[in-house]
Amino acid sequence: MRIFWKENIQMNKTLTVSIASYNIEPYIRNTLDSCIIPEIMDDIEVIVVNDGSKDNTLAIAKEYAEKYPNTIRVIDKENGGYGTTVNASMKVANGKYFKLLDGDDWFDKGGLKSLVDQLKKTDADYVISRYYKVRDGSNEKTINSPSWKEYEGQLVDTKCINTRLDTGIWQSTVKTQIIKNYSFELPGKRLYTDQLFIINTLSHARSILFLSEPVYCYRVGRDGQSVTRENRIKHCQDAIDNMYDIIDYCEKTNLQDQYNERKPFFTRCGGYYIAAIKTYLLLPASRETLNNIKQLETYAKKHAPEIYIKGFKYSKKIMLLRSTLYLSYWLIGGKERNWE
Repeated sequence: MRIFWKENIQMNKTLTVSIASYNIEPYIRNTLDSCIIPEIMDDIEVIVVNDGSKDNTLAIAKEYAEKYPNTIRVIDKENGGYGTTVNASMKVANGKYFKLLDGDDWFDKGGLKSLVDQLKKTDADYVISRYYKVRDGSNEKTINSPSWKEYEGQLVDTKCINTRLDTGIWQSTVKTQIIKNYSFELPGKRLYTDQLFIINTLSHARSILFLSEPVYCYRVGRDGQSVTRENRIKHCQDAIDNMYDIIDYCEKTNLQDQYNERKPFFTRCGGYYIAAIKTYLLLPASRETLNNIKQLETYAKKHAPEIYIKGFKYSKKIMLLRSTLYLSYWLIGGKERNWE
């Protein structure tokens, strides 16, 4: 692993942005340009982690680091997968807060500036904001409609949050001290490990600041994205492995006994559990897949009952499967169109 940055870079930053970068030459300039805002350049550090790209991603990142040496830092490493890029940036993050940005996505400049201004004033463990979904190849963008509208503009104790909290990296900014105090490593060579980042950080949050202004611009509809239906099918096992890791994490940390203090954590786990079951339902109906669903259900019920309960509460398909002793699988297996 090689590190490229100015050694005397200012350390008292407000926000660290970690950019996972693998063969994103067509996008990386737009991504980095979205972080170049004169008013906040001294308040942010941008860590570009090049994950063994074969194109000019690294060269472009180094070009920006040379131009903005007090803001942009570059790590060049062998290819290890998304999780390893996050691991590398977490180890060297200096900001008060930490935020992930995929290399083909970008920030709304007004939203990022507003976020940094808010981060200077708050001491919340977690900050959640809206985001834009942007159709690849067009200017069509929509603002997500969150489940937490009632809390917008408020700093809320987690035990007082009584709504389903389906937050992902697009919405989330976490206090770096949580990462440092409760260090963890994400697995390499596995997709969708952003879920494990959310779980490992959200589980330690005691307060959440909810912001209404969109910050993140999430590109959708690009060929080859990991979230396409085709890739969800191809990499089904990655999603399932993550879910088993989430269940094990919940059990080994005894979080079940702290449900009332960690409600957002459990609702987020429930959302990921539903996504895992829906991933199975994307596959062609088969006896093997049905047995795998039953195995996951049994494991969750035994080792993380709150997650198991959330699956029943929030998903009509899971409710149907259980109420029919899984006989309904033969009607809905292979017919799932959406995984979220």
